[in-house]
Amino acid sequence: VVVPPSVALALQWHNHVKYMTDLLLLYIYSTLAMDKKSFNRISAADQMIVRLVMDRLFTEVGAETRIDNAKALQAMKTIGIKPVEVTAEQLPAWQAVADASVKHLVASGEISPESVQLYLDNLDRIRIQGGLAP
Repeated sequence: VVVPPSVALALQWHNHVKYMTDLLLLYIYSTLAMDKKSFNRISAADQMIVRLVMDRLFTEVGAETRIDNAKALQAMKTIGIKPVEVTAEQLPAWQAVADASVKHLVASGEISPESVQLYLDNLDRIRIQGGLAP
């Protein structure tokens, strides 16, 4: 199963495994979106408020999620689930699986190519701003 540690604990999946792969992954569970036409109908001042509030909330949720996952990961180690490291040689295979998954989601119509590109553009921007460029 490929899930964050906190989800593995919440769903009790940790009871069925002896090992876990030690690999940082990005999980996208859901999306919060506002229709552009609707957003454009509110005043510029209100648009700024929406952006500020949502940025703050997403930052808080992200921080809480990282803390929850760190605690869950430690709990899983404590109960004896052993981490298995991914070698540098194995990383391309993992990336290929992730890339194929995204292609499948686009081909099925579950996500649009534009949303994938927007995500990738934002990821690049964040990595550059944070000094985390690949």
